Amino acid sequence: MTNIEDRSQSPDHWNGLFRRSIENGQPMYGEGFRTEGEQLIEHLTDRDILDLGAGDGRLALAMAANGNRVMALDFSEAAVSQISTQADQLDAGEVDARVVDLSDAMQVAKATEGRKFDVVTLVNVIQFMDRERIEELLSVVAEQLEPNGEVLIRGPQPKPPLFHTPEHENRGAYSQFELASALDRAGLALVNYKQFDWPPTKSRTGSQPAYWAFAQHHPLSIKRPDNRVRLDGEF
Repeated sequence: MTNIEDRSQSPDHWNGLFRRSIENGQPMYGEGFRTEGEQLIEHLTDRDILDLGAGDGRLALAMAANGNRVMALDFSEAAVSQISTQADQLDAGEVDARVVDLSDAMQVAKATEGRKFDVVTLVNVIQFMDRERIEELLSVVAEQLEPNGEVLIRGPQPKPPLFHTPEHENRGAYSQFELASALDRAGLALVNYKQFDWPPTKSRTGSQPAYWAFAQHHPLSIKRPDNRVRLDGEF
């Protein structure tokens, strides 16, 4: 029988989830997730954005629709196929969706072909990865980021009910201190952190403590005052 840890790293598992989500016409993580994610980037235009672990593409497509150039990477062929199909219907922006395993940092570096990005997103991804692989990925992100670029991360904290369990040991459900330390080792600095409960409404498992976090190159370079991700914490 496949355990939780194996399923979380299985493309077949995620392909099945995304196909069912597409067939049912229901977002994988609920409407509240999309609303919060879009709010953080809805004002950005004419940016080069890398969406790592793009999933069903709601964030990548929302960013592209606002006139940004988005590269969306995910290891689920079903998810990438859906993103590409929907991207063809956009009136603005562009999405380059590719099948890439984020646990292989060299594969990510090869897929991005040396491009530089103004914004990199890692939304609901790193909790499924081994910490060693996360740090390798963050180092690639630091190399791909423009000097004034920003990284947006969303993930769960290592607390009950879901992520303070043996199968998630040494995975990326980070505390604030652990996240800041991992970013620092990759050459990035945590500049804003906001905790919230996910899901925002009642579920059978209860609310999971989670966070939105922003990082930039370390030491911090001069920031553009306009057209950048919101860092004021007013999510």
